[in-house]
Amino acid sequence: MNYDKYENISTSTDRHEFKFVITGVKGNLEKLVQYTPFDNNEDIYNLALGTILDDGTIDYKTSSKNGDRNKILATIASTAYIFSEFYPDKKIFLSGDIPAKTRLYQMAINDSYLELCQNFKIQAYKAIKENGVVVKYKLEELRKGTNYDAFLFTKKIKLI
Repeated sequence: MNYDKYENISTSTDRHEFKFVITGVKGNLEKLVQYTPFDNNEDIYNLALGTILDDGTIDYKTSSKNGDRNKILATIASTAYIFSEFYPDKKIFLSGDIPAKTRLYQMAINDSYLELCQNFKIQAYKAIKENGVVVKYKLEELRKGTNYDAFLFTKKIKLI
């Protein structure tokens, strides 16, 4: 991504967890990026971002609001590059726990779209509703100007 990122990333040996410390207006906070397989499809891994609390638990819901949003997003993207290099056949699923976070992710994807597309095929899920209720999700190629509910990244295989 076109932003500075945190460089102090520690990585688990299986490249499923990445930890880094953010600094900002609220001080230092330890963040965790996790990649976990879906129960029904081990070819797709969910990307989750959380804050490691003082008692060791992970808070996935609260936004840190530490004044370094773009730097955090760029760091998350860097973990996706590392994960996909280690697991080139796995897809990465990304969605916020609330629509505002999903929208934030979409804005970051749109902002760095050309760079991301060099390494990933980007698809998006759009909710199909009937009478205001989601009945299914449609997977399509990401289009700018369309709001989505989730994103799917597939590493592009580069031919030599």
